[in-house]
Amino acid sequence: MTNDPPPLPVATPPGWFFDNVNRRQRWWDGIQWAFFDDAAPAPTTHAFPAPPPVRRNGMATASLVLGILSLLLCATIIFPALSLVFGVIGVVKARDRGGVGRGNAVAGIVLGSLTLFFGLLVASLY
Repeated sequence: MTNDPPPLPVATPPGWFFDNVNRRQRWWDGIQWAFFDDAAPAPTTHAFPAPPPVRRNGMATASLVLGILSLLLCATIIFPALSLVFGVIGVVKARDRGGVGRGNAVAGIVLGSLTLFFGLLVASLY
C-alpha cells in the first residue's frame, strides 16, 4: 500500500459540443468554452410554430370610425360620404382576405348612410 493522493476528478476532454443556449456547436478546450463552429449553421427549427400573420382591413376600420364620427358630429356630407366610400372598399378587401373586417365595413356603411340620409332630410326642410 502506498500513500498516493486520490485521483483528481476526470474533466471533460476537449472537443466539439452542442451549446444549448446558442443552438450551435462550440469548442470546449478542457477548461473553458472557446469558439463556435462557423461552418455549421444554426438550426432553424423553433420549439413553437410561428404565429400566423395578423390580417387587418384598414379601409373597413376607417369606414367604421368615419361612420361613428359622422353620427356624433352630425356631419352632413363629408364624413358620411367618406364612410360609404371606405366601407365599399373595405367590403371588397374583406372578400379578398377571407372576411377580415367585413363587419366593420358594413357598420361604417350603415352609419354613414343613416347620417347622410338624416342630414339631407334635415337640410331639405330648411
